[in-house]
Amino acid sequence: MSRFSTATKIVSLLDRHLQIPVQDTMIRSLKADHLSFMKFGDGFISSIAMSFLITTPGGVSIYAMGDSAIFMDLQLFGQLYRPQVGLIPVGGFPGYFTEMSPREAALVADWLGVGLAVPIHYVDNPENGEIFRQICRQTAPQVKVQILEPGQDLVLEPRPEIEPGCPDNESE
Repeated sequence: MSRFSTATKIVSLLDRHLQIPVQDTMIRSLKADHLSFMKFGDGFISSIAMSFLITTPGGVSIYAMGDSAIFMDLQLFGQLYRPQVGLIPVGGFPGYFTEMSPREAALVADWLGVGLAVPIHYVDNPENGEIFRQICRQTAPQVKVQILEPGQDLVLEPRPEIEPGCPDNESE
């Protein structure tokens, strides 16, 4: 059983497609497809949009998409990295863009081959989590959807047949 905690603040330089150890956890940065900017002083700064493949010491592989839109590389990521869990956006935040609909998100869950999908980023439409679950039941029945309440923990059992992280399982 593995628990992932962000209790310790660690800042490190990480470019796309590189993998680094953070304590006993491996983090690989991957491409994402969305706007990436934030307010800084009187202006804005922007950066490369990234998502993250997180592999816990217990071998749990979690793909955290952030607020990415759908794009074909996600299918490749499923083939290469075989994540066990997907944190998949199914909406947006009030006043911001909606990057991916529940229907697109269900297709992404299928492409990634995850056993468990957790819908995220749907504050703008609270029904989107349940809509995503219903679409997955129809189009990707092998994917279990778990809707979390704010502050709720998710405890995961690793899939022993899947090697953690990257197929070559090497740090770069």
